[in-house]
Amino acid sequence: MISVYDSRETDFNHNGLYIITPISCYVTEELNGTFELEMTYPIECPFSRWRALEEGNIIKAPTPRGSQLFRIYKTVKHMDMRLAAYARHIFYDASSNNTTAAGNGLHPDAAIKMLYAQADSPGYRGGCQRCGDKGACGEVGKKI
Repeated sequence: MISVYDSRETDFNHNGLYIITPISCYVTEELNGTFELEMTYPIECPFSRWRALEEGNIIKAPTPRGSQLFRIYKTVKHMDMRLAAYARHIFYDASSNNTTAAGNGLHPDAAIKMLYAQADSPGYRGGCQRCGDKGACGEVGKKI
């Protein structure tokens, strides 16, 4: 079962915008390389599900590793009434979030795990260390 979700969706335990049946759907995973999905879907009528296959939206598709999430980065309409959608694994979203920890030699996975561990720690709070207001003086999320 292949589902399409809105680009801002955070809960993937439901069917999303639509459940679709593409003409073809291929997932390519290379060791220490790309993890991408390529899908071809028929363009039917003007009010069809193919319109949900837009850049930024998320596809949940079965893979040998179980269901995985992919974000659409490119779509191409072909003359033979089909749409090709290209998507990267949702993990690649983290590559656009730069952190100072990743800048000093840490692998991005390690940096993300460190940030989540800090946010889950008992001494972490979302407000400012000085004034307690969220962002009033620019020091949001400091460890106390």
